[in-house]
Amino acid sequence: MKVFIILFFFSLTILAQSEPTDDYVVKTLVSVGDQAPDFECKTISGENFTLSKQKGKVVLVTFFATWCSHCLAELPQIEDKIYNVFKDRNDFELIVIGRKHDSSELEKFKETKKINLPFAPDPQKEIYGKYAEKYIPRNFVIGKDGKIKLVSKSSPENRIEEIFETIKNELDKKLQ
Repeated sequence: MKVFIILFFFSLTILAQSEPTDDYVVKTLVSVGDQAPDFECKTISGENFTLSKQKGKVVLVTFFATWCSHCLAELPQIEDKIYNVFKDRNDFELIVIGRKHDSSELEKFKETKKINLPFAPDPQKEIYGKYAEKYIPRNFVIGKDGKIKLVSKSSPENRIEEIFETIKNELDKKLQ
């Protein structure tokens, strides 16, 4: 009987560890190769951003929340290892979308955390809801052709490198 109970709890542990990955995929509404869902937003600095107007550019769309510990760890890496490397290129854009946040919350976050990225609010999850139902941070690399090239779902340690390499490879491609 003790062996059965131990095996039962061991099985639950294994299921609990594998479920988020499966659920992550189910809760992702777009896939690599899909046309990226269009959206419009206004950054906290007042600039209008429309995804469909970025054709010919590689775009990194990052969804985050100010309370998310993984997001807090990831955003400085995105700034340092991606944004600062590619921001001066005419064929690259980054938009960091605050899921369920308004402009004032994002401005305070940006000032407090000293993160210099183009933030935009998504207080009703209207933009986020086109890409996913659940889980953050989420990163989507969109190619010059407007199609999704990467949906991040690797471990946090590998995520930034994978995003960087995907962006670099896409920037090297010619738009056909």
